[in-house]
Amino acid sequence: MGFPIAALIFFVGIMAGIIGSHIWRGTFGDKGHAFFAVASPAVQKVLLEVVKEYTGLGTFMTIDAGPTHQVVLSDMTTVFGTFDPAFLAQHPDLPLNVRALVVQDPIVRETAAVNLAGKLFKLGFSARIVEPLPEFPKGTFLLVQSNAFLGRGGIAFRPRGPTMAELTPKKSEDKGPTITRRNFLKGEF
Repeated sequence: MGFPIAALIFFVGIMAGIIGSHIWRGTFGDKGHAFFAVASPAVQKVLLEVVKEYTGLGTFMTIDAGPTHQVVLSDMTTVFGTFDPAFLAQHPDLPLNVRALVVQDPIVRETAAVNLAGKLFKLGFSARIVEPLPEFPKGTFLLVQSNAFLGRGGIAFRPRGPTMAELTPKKSEDKGPTITRRNFLKGEF
């Protein structure tokens, strides 16, 4: 009687692993991110020190994607970022504080952005869809910009993190985003 129970437990474990790995490849493991813009790398460093001291959240990784320089915290949702000043000067209305939501399918992602912008427009607000990451394939990161969001906020739709990393162009000599792990608390900017 011990062998059939052990076999059943083994089978259930394998099935749970298969189902779990399938779910993990979807959007289950990536809840999107909340991007908060700060004025400078010095502000970013101070913010990280205080957050670490009082919440225990540390740096998970850094991402340099085009004009943004981001620190992803260990909750893998909160992001503190700076922008290149020249980029901000060229895009004075770009939302600086954005909640990015995961929509894996590119057609559904575009439909979500168009639907949100259209509904905001029907409510009397301005609304447009921008793609602030031109290095990525069209439709990868769709940002809905609207005066319905206060404080230069916005809502974005993007694929899950591993897909974003796969789509990240390789860094060339003069341009292109890179994803690197750094320890900002050691002063590596």
